[in-house]
Amino acid sequence: MDQLHDIKNAVDAVLGIMAEREYAASTIKTHRGILNSLIKFMEKNHYTKLKEPVGLSFIKERTGVEMDGFWGKGSRKVNTLLKPVQNLFYYLESGNLSYFMRSKMKPFQCPLAFKSEYQLFQKEYRERNYARATIVCNNNIVRRLLTFLQKKSQLVR
Repeated sequence: MDQLHDIKNAVDAVLGIMAEREYAASTIKTHRGILNSLIKFMEKNHYTKLKEPVGLSFIKERTGVEMDGFWGKGSRKVNTLLKPVQNLFYYLESGNLSYFMRSKMKPFQCPLAFKSEYQLFQKEYRERNYARATIVCNNNIVRRLLTFLQKKSQLVR
């Protein structure tokens, strides 16, 4: 049995969505080639699931560039390879292909000392049905504050 069957179906689905949304034929062709290369890479290295480290290993093999995650600033070659891999990765997680921009910064990880308070804050957003834009704006402020407090506490020790 083909262990990458679900991933191959997801590749077809992603490319189908791109065609429905009238992406340029050249873009779809480029993405198809990159995703087919990814599948060959996964077969060669005996990967059965697409996880972020697998995608990053693929990028490293193709470009020689080692990345810490699907974020950060990359060369044109890295960005060209990374976009279809990210699209597939997010499609496998969500079942949809939505437009997004890759962040230049590492995703926020709440300092352990503030984790329960941060989670309560996020729960409150959901319970009050805040608009997504408000949540994003407020989270940016809270994240900066928590990072600042963590740095301050490290200086005091």
